[in-house]
Amino acid sequence: IRYRPNMETGTVLGQLHANQTVTLTLQTPDAQWFKVVAPDAEGWVSVTLLNIEPDVMAQVPVSK
Repeated sequence: IRYRPNMETGTVLGQLHANQTVTLTLQTPDAQWFKVVAPDAEGWVSVTLLNIEPDVMAQVPVSK
């Protein structure tokens, strides 16, 4: 879980565990990063680390 949606400049705030459920609050315009609320931290996670159903992804607001 990173402070910014970026691998190089996104300070690490915490980590997710396999099969952990999180709340999705935002996504980047390119849908490559999602802002999540997890028990240990709140921040951005790469879509490559998440399993999101397409119908759920469509409901997550896009950040501006």
